[in-house]
Order: sequence, then C-alpha cells, then structure tokens
Amino acid sequence: FINSLNSQSVLGRCGVTIAQQDMYTDALQQNIEESGKYLDIRNNAVVYVPVKVHIVTLDDGTGGVGKHSILFWLCKLNTNYKPLNIQFYLKGEFHNIADSKIYNDPMSSAQASKLVTNKDNKALNLFITGKSGEDGVLGFYQPNGDYVVLPKSEINSFTHTGSHEFGHF
Repeated sequence: FINSLNSQSVLGRCGVTIAQQDMYTDALQQNIEESGKYLDIRNNAVVYVPVKVHIVTLDDGTGGVGKHSILFWLCKLNTNYKPLNIQFYLKGEFHNIADSKIYNDPMSSAQASKLVTNKDNKALNLFITGKSGEDGVLGFYQPNGDYVVLPKSEINSFTHTGSHEFGHF
C-alpha cells in the first residue's frame, strides 16, 4: 500500500535547464572577476545580500503566502548560507502583486516580462507564486530576468529549495 502511494507522487526538480545553466556560466565567471574589483571582503566578513520579496496572489488578492512563513524561510536560508558568510535580509516592505496569470504560470514568457517590470534592480528578487508553472518544478532562477521564483509550498523552514535556487543566482 505504501509503495503505491509513493508511485503517485511527483518528484520535485529544479526548473533551471542545462541550456540556461550554460548561458549564465560565462556571465557568472565575469561577475566573479568583476566583483573582485569592488568588493573588499576582510577576513571572513559577512556579505549581506538584500532580498526584495514579491508576494504574488490571485487577482482578488487571495492565495498569497503568509508573512510569517517568509520570515521562517529566511531564517532557514541564512542558516544554510552561514558557513559561506553570506546572509540575506529583507529589502523594504513586501511587494504584493495581484495577478492570477503570474500566480499560476510564472514560467510563461508573457508572465516573465511582468516579473521583470516589477523587479528591484538593487536586490535579489524573489517572486513567491501559487505554482511554479510546470508540474514537478519546485522553483527556478530565471537568468534572462535575473530573479528567483518559488511557489508558496516551498516557503517553509523544512525545504532547501530556496537555498538551491539562490545558489543559481
């Protein structure tokens, strides 16, 4: 009986494709080289990264993730990155976006352009949606738009999906 239940479950995966990884690997190398010119990290000093959180809801404003869940999730993220001396902090207030199309399908190109227009260019942008847009995808980093999308089901203190996707960023 237990085995039949497991066969019905969809295994989660990262939404970043190999082609996308190849696309941003060169840019990542350039960013690493460039950052050495501007960052002066002294003897294991902590690097603080601003995160702009965008809570996407249905058109009527319902279905969004709770703010307490985001805070618990952020604590987990910081615990995961503590050995690297990277700590994330919230930049400003939560930004609410009432858009059922983004909520249900943030991977589509039409919705991606809406996400880009809502970005804060001076922060790591996290869009929390209702779904990832594709069955089995737990979250994704979008290199073209330079943002991370996580469905609200991954905003908790138990999963490591956010840490993985922020690693792509």
